[in-house]
Amino acid sequence: MIQPIVPRCIVLSALLCALSGCGQGSASAVVHGSVKMNGQPLANAEVRLVPKGNPNLAAHAVTTDQAGNFTIQGKSASDRPVQPGSYVVLVSKLASEGGASGGMGMKNVVPPLYSDQNRSPLKAEIQKGDNNLPAYDLVGSPKR
Repeated sequence: MIQPIVPRCIVLSALLCALSGCGQGSASAVVHGSVKMNGQPLANAEVRLVPKGNPNLAAHAVTTDQAGNFTIQGKSASDRPVQPGSYVVLVSKLASEGGASGGMGMKNVVPPLYSDQNRSPLKAEIQKGDNNLPAYDLVGSPKR
């Protein structure tokens, strides 16, 4: 009588593991990079990785530190880890007229080209494991 229960438990365990995403973490990636504007570190900028042509990939966003560096790891707002694939990189930074970051009435100080998914020249090919992207040096006059 006990023997029929064991195969059912194994099947149920395997099914639950598959549904919960067991093993997906092994294909995830960690992304390191930096952003500059006209050669200067771009602190407190939002960097977004937007999947290019693959609806199965999730978008990810992170804020740069004071040196313009960023790391994207773990999961996105959609609760999906960073997966290998092709991404468009978008950069924006909201600042007041005086240059402070955040708040109401802010403007994007990064040229619009870099925050437009269809025109951004910034790309990333993400592989499984650690990815060290080349520094992105944005060119143009900051919008005031």
